[in-house]
Amino acid sequence: METPTSALLLLVLISLSGVLSRPSLDGKVFVFPTVSSDAYVVLHPALKEQLQHFTLCLRFFTDLTRSFSFVSVASQQHDNEILLFKRPEAYEVCVGGRCIDFHAPRNMDGTSSHWGNICTTWDSTTGIVQLWLDGQPLPRKGVAKGYKVQKDVVMMLGQDQDSYGGSLDA
Repeated sequence: METPTSALLLLVLISLSGVLSRPSLDGKVFVFPTVSSDAYVVLHPALKEQLQHFTLCLRFFTDLTRSFSFVSVASQQHDNEILLFKRPEAYEVCVGGRCIDFHAPRNMDGTSSHWGNICTTWDSTTGIVQLWLDGQPLPRKGVAKGYKVQKDVVMMLGQDQDSYGGSLDA
């Protein structure tokens, strides 16, 4: 007869076997090797309802010193429904067309010679936006309190949409 502990251990092992059998994503990246207006990845999320909060995390490696977009989410209502953007002097997070800047300390400027991690969260109830660089939080700020992110969105990686699904600059 199995004890509750051994049944739990078996359940954990079965769960881990499914995770461990999945192919690794190590070394699989999107590379945008040249400046262009046609190098990007398009995603069409099937949102069933408007978003009242989100968390967005990604890893990046770049030597760019100019402005660039990590993620651009546009709806028919706003070209910056959600935007995570890097300018030389700041990181910008936009929700519902309203944007806020985060100024990182010099040692976290995103132009180093290693893979960087960036995460942002937003909550409609409070409007609080949090940004983390390489696991380090920057001061919380507020934007778009009470807003709901539209469902009819197009998401692009590597480009900033200036209209719904287009108007891209090199």
